[in-house]
Amino acid sequence: MKFAVQAPLGVGLVSGAPERLLAFYGDCLGFDALRPITFPGTGTVHRFRAGGSILRIYEPEGSSPAPGPTDRFDAATGVRYFTLVVDDVHAVLDACRDFGLAAPSAPTRTGPDTFLAMIQDPDGNWIEVQSRAPL
Repeated sequence: MKFAVQAPLGVGLVSGAPERLLAFYGDCLGFDALRPITFPGTGTVHRFRAGGSILRIYEPEGSSPAPGPTDRFDAATGVRYFTLVVDDVHAVLDACRDFGLAAPSAPTRTGPDTFLAMIQDPDGNWIEVQSRAPL
């Protein structure tokens, strides 16, 4: 069966206490906040637009999910990180440090005009931040 994907891939995170996570993606990284969607008796989906993609942060109602992040992005199988392609990875690292997060002092050069760094959001989710020359 063939089919066409109709929209960019969305990413969903689950957080029992999302206040700092919402501030990180909205204030620190500058994602555009969209109207949250509340499912009575279930929880709330906080949404952000990032380029053409949507980041969803699900806050379950009345429960506290078990932590899942690890000390290294490659320490467990499954979905372990997502990638943000930005125009200036150095600026993202500076913003993360200003926000109070541990971030590398410099990104790794992966090509003549490409850099990447692995960071963690306040809940410990891994993010590969990458900048590269325009295609």
